[in-house]
Amino acid sequence: MNRIFHKNTLGKKEILRGKKASSEVFLHGEKIFQYPVLLYYRTTAYKRPSPLRVAFSVSKKRYKRAVDRNQIKRMMRESYRRLKHPLLHLAEKQHIGIDIMIIYVGQSKVAFDEFSESLLLSLKQLAETIEKQLS
Repeated sequence: MNRIFHKNTLGKKEILRGKKASSEVFLHGEKIFQYPVLLYYRTTAYKRPSPLRVAFSVSKKRYKRAVDRNQIKRMMRESYRRLKHPLLHLAEKQHIGIDIMIIYVGQSKVAFDEFSESLLLSLKQLAETIEKQLS
């Protein structure tokens, strides 16, 4: 029985940090929309400790209370943490880095399962797009 077990973590090295890095994703990246997820991404050379770097954002204009924004961001991180492995393997196999910005654009809070489903579809579409670009 050969099962591959994944370490379901989201470490410090996997977080997209800094104004320059996030603005590069917005300016030179592409986007994928799957309600309530807006995903910006940019492929880069693989030179850092983690091939995937990700950031999460929730609009302060839509969600005034920090409690609500933080709750949504926790849901986003948890969902991404569980779903990142196929994309991680693709990035490692192709020797590329992928910077991702995930933005919550929903008008109201959605259930975890509904959000996970739309994030899964977005990440699958991202993987397919990257495979097409590289082939």
